[in-house]
Amino acid sequence: MSTSAQEEVDDDDFDDTIGMFEAAYDYFDDNPQNFEELLGDAKKPLYPNCKNFTKISALLKLYNLKAKFGWSDRSFTELLALVRDMLPSPNEIPNSMYQAKKTLCILGMKYEKIHACRKDCCLFRKELSDEDECPICGTSRWKLRKDSKEAMKNVPAKVMWYFSPIPRFERMFRRNDIDVYLAPLVDDLKKLWNDGVECFDAYQERCFTLKAILLWTINDFPAYGNLCGCTVKGYHACPICGEKTSSIYLPKGRKMAYLGHRKFLPRNHPYRKQKKAFNGKPELGFAPEPLSGVEILAKANGLQYSFGKKGKKEGKKEKNDGDLSYSYWKNKSIFFELEYWKHLHVRHCLDVMHIEKNVCSNLICTLLDIPGKSKDGLQARLDLVELNIR
Repeated sequence: MSTSAQEEVDDDDFDDTIGMFEAAYDYFDDNPQNFEELLGDAKKPLYPNCKNFTKISALLKLYNLKAKFGWSDRSFTELLALVRDMLPSPNEIPNSMYQAKKTLCILGMKYEKIHACRKDCCLFRKELSDEDECPICGTSRWKLRKDSKEAMKNVPAKVMWYFSPIPRFERMFRRNDIDVYLAPLVDDLKKLWNDGVECFDAYQERCFTLKAILLWTINDFPAYGNLCGCTVKGYHACPICGEKTSSIYLPKGRKMAYLGHRKFLPRNHPYRKQKKAFNGKPELGFAPEPLSGVEILAKANGLQYSFGKKGKKEGKKEKNDGDLSYSYWKNKSIFFELEYWKHLHVRHCLDVMHIEKNVCSNLICTLLDIPGKSKDGLQARLDLVELNIR
């Protein structure tokens, strides 16, 4: 039995595609015409009597290949033209990358463009949404003309594109100044914890209130310091040990070294008594007790700090001198605005995969004495002599 060019594809796979778009209906409240156009493209066969692809499914597969293999827009346009000529006429393959983008942009994730201070002091949102200057540093919100230095109204100097996690959760069921840019995320996390969002469970065919909690972050060590508000370099670089970090400065290599790792071993571990294999001394100490979230919050509440880049005339940012227990904290983490954050036993996790790769690379390069990558150099040997380490 033949079918016309206007007949919709009725394969089970395409029923899933159409169902996906129908489930996204709520996200087109502002423009239902776009939804109808998108749904029509999801049902339209790629060419007359085509049983395997619709306009949208074919375009999505081609675009996924472009993203996967890094094709340029120009090469993708050439490919579209070739595929269009190879398929029976008429067909629904777009003429160019521009036409493909016009079709797919309707599928784009919702986002919010938030103006930011060019020095990262604040975001122009909520009570600052109508301000023309940063209330902290006085910098103009708008770009300045090169000739007259006059502000160009409605042309922001810096913009943050914020993608809220809430729509992503709903679809599942159908630097130090980084805290400034995490504020919208924390607002959404508060909403997910306190009120939740209404979602529809397609399997059980019922609505429910979805609530979510941020258990921890996973990041590398520099990002660890930015997110938890502590320093990760210098004499007190360990966020767990704090002021009890075992560290020394190597004058020849001009680097910090962190020792005393044997204190984390069990009390009766044989490595604790070995001298020659380590620093010539037995290890009698014990690992420091990690600070709880409540203790960290108490310390952070006593800090004096401000966000944003400081100009040369303004001087350096405030330092918390005096009490050593405060010296390694830079600022209060914005995640402490979440009422449950201080009660979490683990708040930040290190990305072990990349750390293992770096440590393994350093060990292998040193053992194989690879030029330019080995850590066994003259300065390292001189530092070992001063430390009386074999």
